[in-house]
Amino acid sequence: MANRVDYLLHYFHRLQANNFDVMIMVSGSKGFGKSTASIYLAKRYLELFSYICPHCGRHGFKNFYSIRNEDTETPEFYIPEVVLNDTANLLCKQEYELDRKTGKKVLTTGCGKKFKWSQRKKIPWRAEDNIAYDNEDVIEKVTSLPNYSPVILDEAMRFAAGMQHATRDSKYIKQIFNVIRPKRYLMFLCIPEMTWLDSKYREGFSSFWLRMIERGVGVLFEKDKGEAKDKYHLKELDKAMGTIKFFTPMDKIKRNLKKLPTYFDMFKIPDLSEKVYNDYEMVRNSVTLQRQAEEMELSNKDMAKIAAYNISTEWDRIKMAVNKTRDNKITYEILLREIFVNPLDRKSLASEPTIRNWIKGVKDYVKSKGKDAHSFDIRENLEEDKKTAK
Repeated sequence: MANRVDYLLHYFHRLQANNFDVMIMVSGSKGFGKSTASIYLAKRYLELFSYICPHCGRHGFKNFYSIRNEDTETPEFYIPEVVLNDTANLLCKQEYELDRKTGKKVLTTGCGKKFKWSQRKKIPWRAEDNIAYDNEDVIEKVTSLPNYSPVILDEAMRFAAGMQHATRDSKYIKQIFNVIRPKRYLMFLCIPEMTWLDSKYREGFSSFWLRMIERGVGVLFEKDKGEAKDKYHLKELDKAMGTIKFFTPMDKIKRNLKKLPTYFDMFKIPDLSEKVYNDYEMVRNSVTLQRQAEEMELSNKDMAKIAAYNISTEWDRIKMAVNKTRDNKITYEILLREIFVNPLDRKSLASEPTIRNWIKGVKDYVKSKGKDAHSFDIRENLEEDKKTAK
């Protein structure tokens, strides 16, 4: 017997098999288990549908199950007898790419050989393989993982929030999402509030919205495929959901939400084992430390030399970027993308929080000497100084 979660994953995989990628926005208050829910769904997806070819080692995905009572509250999954008793063979599918120079198809993965169900091995869950923790990780994962793979974008605020829509990383990642659709990934975007997302993700790329209403309980909404401007009918949702408190009965919430055209299902998500969750946190922390270590490879003097070089040799480029800003000021974005960058590969040498801390430190130092640091007035700081002056 399968639970509701397995049925939903079956539904998602069926969409993928029909040439759809599936992007699920996962939102909810802090502590409601957005990452936990995403990890459980991705891990269970691997258990149900993944395989490792015993002949060539290819990582692939296939639905081995049949289903009974699909339209009921308790759908039943089962593996057909012809599969279980090794009468039917499973096929390691071959995938090709077109070589534009020669005009010929080139085999990229798969061997085309058959194997028995008893030979099937599942792709093991590893946080470092299927979770992206920062923008560099997002780009690496969505361009390298096998087709149909589950991908968790754990800190979607960093690239997909509305406030990030004009940044270089955000623009580049949106371009990537436009061209990776043939990979048919199952993607989870974790974000505190769904409305914080850039509308391109919310109204364009997404397929579903999983709203965690308490830890371990999620409500799934399916996007309206029509021409509605608000694809998730948020005004109707706000009215139907009403006020939810800690002791609001789940049956009452479900009863109200079922009336909505975008309502799909409401289900419970089990907790992760301690080992799986600790593995997730360990990888997340190691990625953060790695990024910090990369920033520390260059000394402060090296940073100053590179910044001076970029200003002296790329001033026209920097000035054009300044002229495009609202107040004709050097912004954090310009410091990050134009000044503190490697002149060879144009990669940023420091994160935005690091640059903000540098400027704050210098500003505090200058103020401690009895002067205002107007030379460091970057948008937010300028407004702060005006308020202080009043």
